[in-house]
Amino acid sequence: MADIKMSDVFELPLKSVEYQNQIVDKNKIELLFADFHDYEKGALIEAINTYDANQKRIKELEAQQQWISVDDETPYCNNKFEQVEVIAFCIHPNIQIVTSLLFDEKNGFTTDCGEDFNDFVTRWMLLPEPPKE
Repeated sequence: MADIKMSDVFELPLKSVEYQNQIVDKNKIELLFADFHDYEKGALIEAINTYDANQKRIKELEAQQQWISVDDETPYCNNKFEQVEVIAFCIHPNIQIVTSLLFDEKNGFTTDCGEDFNDFVTRWMLLPEPPKE
């Protein structure tokens, strides 16, 4: 169902007809006639009109937050002196942990105190963007 595009089903944007319980497409073709309250009609129109963009954004966000196996790829550094902070999934003796680690080309995965974690990291992901003020 997530692959359905509202733009394939309707001629967007949908609009409400003033003082009537109608919803019409951009060509003013009536799509729905029902006994809606104005807020219900508005919410339905908003949901349909924004569905495609919302689905695209969800896929973008999900792609950004995927665990990457260290067997497939390591974090990218612009130069050999740069450190990248990542979230790492580690299998440490007798425990599984998710922690923030640093990565650089010379030392691999380390804590901010320099402790080597290369033997324990199995997966990693980039940190999300910081909040916007």
